Amino acid sequence: MKIMIFGDSGCGKSTLANKLGDKLNLPVFHADEITNKFGRDKSKFKLIEKEIIKKAKQPKWVFDGNAFNKDKEFRIIHADKIIMFDFPGYKALFYHLIRCFESKLFSKKIQGGNSNKLNLSSYIPYIFWKFPKKKKMAIDIAQQHNKEIIQIKYRKDIQKLLNNLDSILS
Repeated sequence: MKIMIFGDSGCGKSTLANKLGDKLNLPVFHADEITNKFGRDKSKFKLIEKEIIKKAKQPKWVFDGNAFNKDKEFRIIHADKIIMFDFPGYKALFYHLIRCFESKLFSKKIQGGNSNKLNLSSYIPYIFWKFPKKKKMAIDIAQQHNKEIIQIKYRKDIQKLLNNLDSILS
Protein backbone atom coordinates (compact mmCIF):
# COMPACT_ATOMS: atom_id res chain seq x y z
CA MET A 1 0.00 0.00 0.00
CA LYS A 2 1.33 3.42 -1.00
CA ILE A 3 -0.51 6.29 0.66
CA MET A 4 -0.05 9.97 -0.13
CA ILE A 5 -1.45 12.53 2.32
CA PHE A 6 -1.79 16.20 1.45
CA GLY A 7 -3.55 19.25 2.77
CA ASP A 8 -2.85 22.48 4.51
CA SER A 9 -0.42 23.25 7.29
CA GLY A 10 -1.52 22.31 10.78
CA CYS A 11 -4.44 20.10 9.72
CA GLY A 12 -2.91 16.82 10.89
CA LYS A 13 -1.13 15.34 7.86
CA SER A 14 1.98 14.27 9.72
CA THR A 15 0.06 12.99 12.73
CA LEU A 16 -2.17 10.89 10.48
CA ALA A 17 0.83 9.67 8.48
CA ASN A 18 2.56 8.49 11.65
CA LYS A 19 -0.59 6.76 12.92
CA LEU A 20 -1.13 5.03 9.58
CA GLY A 21 2.50 3.99 9.48
CA ASP A 22 2.19 2.47 12.97
CA LYS A 23 -1.12 0.71 12.29
CA LEU A 24 -0.14 -0.61 8.86
CA ASN A 25 3.54 -1.18 9.66
CA LEU A 26 4.63 1.07 6.78
CA PRO A 27 7.58 3.45 6.57
CA VAL A 28 6.55 7.11 6.80
CA PHE A 29 8.18 9.95 4.88
CA HIS A 30 7.50 13.61 5.57
CA ALA A 31 8.14 16.11 2.76
CA ASP A 32 8.98 18.77 5.36
CA GLU A 33 11.69 16.59 6.93
CA ILE A 34 13.26 16.01 3.53
CA THR A 35 13.14 19.74 2.78
CA ASN A 36 14.58 20.62 6.20
CA LYS A 37 17.40 18.12 5.79
CA PHE A 38 18.38 18.89 2.21
CA GLY A 39 17.13 22.43 1.67
CA ARG A 40 14.55 23.88 -0.65
CA ASP A 41 16.34 22.77 -3.81
CA LYS A 42 13.56 21.16 -5.87
CA SER A 43 15.94 19.01 -7.87
CA LYS A 44 17.38 17.49 -4.68
CA PHE A 45 13.89 16.88 -3.34
CA LYS A 46 12.89 15.13 -6.57
CA LEU A 47 15.95 12.88 -6.43
CA ILE A 48 15.24 11.86 -2.85
CA GLU A 49 11.56 11.40 -3.59
CA LYS A 50 12.33 9.17 -6.57
CA GLU A 51 14.79 7.19 -4.48
CA ILE A 52 12.04 6.56 -1.93
CA ILE A 53 9.18 5.95 -4.31
CA LYS A 54 10.37 4.64 -7.65
CA LYS A 55 13.44 2.57 -6.93
CA ALA A 56 11.38 0.03 -4.98
CA LYS A 57 13.52 0.42 -1.89
CA GLN A 58 10.21 1.17 -0.27
CA PRO A 59 7.50 -0.71 -2.18
CA LYS A 60 5.03 0.39 0.47
CA TRP A 61 4.96 3.75 2.21
CA VAL A 62 3.06 6.69 3.64
CA PHE A 63 4.24 10.04 2.28
CA ASP A 64 2.84 13.24 3.72
CA GLY A 65 3.33 16.75 2.50
CA ASN A 66 1.70 19.21 0.23
CA ALA A 67 0.82 17.97 -3.22
CA PHE A 68 1.35 21.44 -4.56
CA ASN A 69 5.09 21.90 -4.51
CA LYS A 70 8.05 20.09 -5.88
CA ASP A 71 6.95 17.05 -7.89
CA LYS A 72 3.32 16.54 -6.97
CA GLU A 73 2.40 14.56 -10.05
CA PHE A 74 5.11 11.99 -9.38
CA ARG A 75 3.77 11.24 -5.90
CA ILE A 76 0.18 11.22 -7.08
CA ILE A 77 0.90 8.77 -9.90
CA HIS A 78 2.77 6.36 -7.63
CA ALA A 79 0.27 6.40 -4.74
CA ASP A 80 -2.38 3.70 -4.37
CA LYS A 81 -4.54 5.89 -2.12
CA ILE A 82 -4.63 9.63 -1.67
CA ILE A 83 -5.88 11.19 1.55
CA MET A 84 -6.67 14.87 1.27
CA PHE A 85 -7.35 17.21 4.16
CA ASP A 86 -10.08 19.49 2.88
CA PHE A 87 -10.74 21.92 5.71
CA PRO A 88 -12.15 25.40 5.13
CA GLY A 89 -9.47 28.09 5.25
CA TYR A 90 -10.58 29.48 8.60
CA LYS A 91 -10.25 26.03 10.23
CA ALA A 92 -6.84 25.44 8.70
CA LEU A 93 -5.72 28.84 10.00
CA PHE A 94 -7.12 28.02 13.45
CA TYR A 95 -5.29 24.66 13.60
CA HIS A 96 -2.09 26.29 12.35
CA LEU A 97 -2.29 28.94 15.08
CA ILE A 98 -2.92 26.30 17.76
CA ARG A 99 0.07 24.27 16.56
CA CYS A 100 2.35 27.31 16.60
CA PHE A 101 1.27 28.38 20.08
CA GLU A 102 1.49 24.85 21.54
CA SER A 103 4.97 24.40 20.17
CA LYS A 104 6.16 27.75 21.51
CA LEU A 105 4.36 27.78 24.87
CA PHE A 106 4.69 24.11 25.77
CA SER A 107 7.75 23.15 23.71
CA LYS A 108 5.55 20.62 21.96
CA LYS A 109 7.40 18.86 19.14
CA ILE A 110 5.81 19.37 15.77
CA GLN A 111 5.52 16.14 13.83
CA GLY A 112 6.87 15.81 10.34
CA GLY A 113 9.56 18.43 10.69
CA ASN A 114 7.25 21.39 10.22
CA SER A 115 8.22 24.82 11.39
CA ASN A 116 6.58 26.47 14.37
CA LYS A 117 7.13 29.91 12.89
CA LEU A 118 4.07 32.08 12.73
CA ASN A 119 4.33 33.90 9.41
CA LEU A 120 0.81 35.17 8.88
CA SER A 121 1.77 37.59 6.10
CA SER A 122 2.56 34.66 3.82
CA TYR A 123 0.35 32.01 5.39
CA ILE A 124 -2.99 33.85 5.20
CA PRO A 125 -2.82 34.54 1.42
CA TYR A 126 -1.64 30.98 0.91
CA ILE A 127 -4.46 29.35 2.87
CA PHE A 128 -7.29 31.46 1.48
CA TRP A 129 -6.22 32.11 -2.12
CA LYS A 130 -3.32 29.95 -3.28
CA PHE A 131 -4.18 26.68 -1.52
CA PRO A 132 -7.65 26.21 -3.06
CA LYS A 133 -6.27 26.62 -6.60
CA LYS A 134 -3.33 24.31 -5.97
CA LYS A 135 -5.56 21.76 -4.25
CA LYS A 136 -7.84 21.71 -7.29
CA MET A 137 -4.84 21.15 -9.59
CA ALA A 138 -3.70 18.20 -7.46
CA ILE A 139 -7.24 16.75 -7.44
CA ASP A 140 -7.44 17.12 -11.22
CA ILE A 141 -4.14 15.25 -11.64
CA ALA A 142 -5.35 12.49 -9.31
CA GLN A 143 -8.62 12.18 -11.21
CA GLN A 144 -6.80 12.07 -14.56
CA HIS A 145 -4.89 9.07 -13.22
CA ASN A 146 -8.04 7.46 -11.75
CA LYS A 147 -6.80 7.75 -8.17
CA GLU A 148 -9.19 7.38 -5.29
CA ILE A 149 -9.21 10.41 -3.03
CA ILE A 150 -10.28 10.02 0.58
CA GLN A 151 -11.35 13.41 1.92
CA ILE A 152 -10.90 14.49 5.52
CA LYS A 153 -13.31 17.37 6.08
CA TYR A 154 -13.47 17.27 9.88
CA ARG A 155 -11.10 16.17 12.64
CA LYS A 156 -13.54 13.39 13.54
CA ASP A 157 -13.01 11.93 10.04
CA ILE A 158 -9.42 11.11 11.02
CA GLN A 159 -10.54 8.73 13.76
CA LYS A 160 -13.20 7.22 11.49
CA LEU A 161 -10.54 6.50 8.90
CA LEU A 162 -8.23 4.93 11.50
CA ASN A 163 -11.10 2.81 12.87
CA ASN A 164 -12.13 1.57 9.42
CA LEU A 165 -8.75 0.97 7.80
CA ASP A 166 -9.63 -2.43 6.39
CA SER A 167 -12.62 -1.21 4.39
CA ILE A 168 -11.15 2.15 3.40
CA LEU A 169 -7.68 1.08 2.36
CA SER A 170 -8.50 -2.26 0.77
